[in-house]
Formats: sequence, structure tokens, C-alpha cells
Amino acid sequence: MGKSLHARAITVRSFAAPIAAMLFIAASSADCAPPRPQKPPELIDLINIYERQKRSLEITAHSKHIEKLERLEATLNKADYKEDAALVNSVIAKKKQALDLLVRTAAKASRQKTNKNKSKSSTLYLKATQARLHGNLQVAFRNIQNWRSPDCYANWPISGITPGRYHIQITYIPVFGGGGEIQVRELDQLVNAKIPGATQEKRFKQTVRIGTFNLRQSINLEIKPRTINAKGVFLLTEVQLIPAK
Repeated sequence: MGKSLHARAITVRSFAAPIAAMLFIAASSADCAPPRPQKPPELIDLINIYERQKRSLEITAHSKHIEKLERLEATLNKADYKEDAALVNSVIAKKKQALDLLVRTAAKASRQKTNKNKSKSSTLYLKATQARLHGNLQVAFRNIQNWRSPDCYANWPISGITPGRYHIQITYIPVFGGGGEIQVRELDQLVNAKIPGATQEKRFKQTVRIGTFNLRQSINLEIKPRTINAKGVFLLTEVQLIPAK
């Protein structure tokens, strides 16, 4: 019986030493393992831009679908098909919820980091004469006119911007009987703003800050109406991109 216990003790000790050695080697190799290679900054920037463009396309598709449904709802109401119009309205509500989720997701998404050592950026002025006009928009007396339908929009493709956060501000002349809601957008960043019609007190040039965007070196800023107004929403004079401190 004593020999058997002694033999067992020897057997355990003979196995314990190799196991301890293997555990030590495994721990050492884990500590000495080379770090995982990180993605180059250029690749990270490209991935971020791709994701923003993807979200932008999704937002565009949802916005256009909502506009078509809203026109259909208006047509059904005029034809006194109230029940059908109510069904379309419920679909519009769901689409707007999905669009709101996309916009909030875009707002939380990571943006390209800027280098604080770069030279300070200055305010950029986007003139009416520099815009690309679509739909019935026209430039007259250095103002963009005929903002009457969501089918029209103006955009400014610009490059050479110092990347960073910018306040978006517009200068416009209000229109008597006009006014409405506009949408300002750059890729997946968008904000809506209400523009009042002209009054006796406010019938000359007005300036309003719309929101704050994170801008890259190259952008394509777009402005369009979200409502229909036969008088036109406003006369757009200029857009300012003001560096946020």
C-alpha cells in the first residue's frame, strides 16, 4: 500500500513539471505576441466617407419616397377619398420615423478628426451666382428666386475647405405671402428651418443661422424647399460657412 502511494506521488510530480513549463511558455508567448496591425488613417477616412455616402443615399431615398406619398395623400384628399388618404398618412408617419432614425444615427456617427495644428479656417461665402440651380430656380439681381416646390434645389460643390465644424448661416429677402420650410444638407447631415414670409417690419434682408455641420475638405452643400408656395419661400442671397470655435 505504501509503495503504491509513493509511486503515485512520483507520477504526479513527473507530470506537473512539464505542464508548468508549457503554461509558462504560453504566457510568455502571449506577452510577446506582436500587436495587431492598425488600419492606416487614410483607410479609416475612406471608410468614414463611404459610410456617410451610404447614409446619404438612404436618406435621399426616404425623403423622395415621403414627398411622393405626401403628393398622393393630397390628391386623395382633393378627390374626397378620405379613408385611402388616411392609410397613406399612416405610411408617411412610419417613413418619417425611419428617416428620423437615419438622421439621428448620422448625427451620432464618428466624423473625420481635424488636425489642430493646421492654419485657422476663415468664413466662407457662397454667393447666389456660384450655385448650381435645378428645377425652376433662377438668379436675378444676385438672388436665387422661384423657391416654389421641393423639386427645385441649389447646390454648391466646393473643395479646399479646412476640415472642421462650421455654422451654416443664410442671408435672404423675405417674400410677401411667401415663406415655408427649407432643408439644408451636406451628405448625411441635414437640418430643416422655417422661413417666415415678409411683414412690414421684416421685409428687407434677414440673416438666420441654420445649424452646425462637420465639413470635409470637399463638400456639396444643398438647399431645397420642403413645402410648396406659389409665391416662393424667399429670395436667397448668400450662404455663410462660419468656423465654430
